[in-house]
Amino acid sequence: MNKQTKNLLIFLVVTFVWTWAFYIPIAAGGHSPYQMPWTILLIFGGMGPSVIGVAMVLLTLDKEERRDFWHRSFSFKRIRGLWWAVIFLLFPILYALSIFIDMAMGGSLPEKVSENLKK
Repeated sequence: MNKQTKNLLIFLVVTFVWTWAFYIPIAAGGHSPYQMPWTILLIFGGMGPSVIGVAMVLLTLDKEERRDFWHRSFSFKRIRGLWWAVIFLLFPILYALSIFIDMAMGGSLPEKVSENLKK
């Protein structure tokens, strides 16, 4: 097994263990993950892939590879203008479209939206 395959397997196993270490108490207790304090466990469990990914970068790459990783991760010049528009406009447009479709089918505005419109 080569180094990359080994690192990938380590990443997958550790991520799985991390995530479920936080999710099992929620599921086993029959708690809603959207009520405190269970939301905190939900958030930490969801952070698993990112936390383990960064840890793997720090533990498995040499200094030059780590520097290249961070440079590529935070190089905003790599994203072209059209993609910035997609990044910032896609979800607001989809949200507005879903509200419009819901209203066209007889639904009503979400409470927060209708409260803001009344102000």
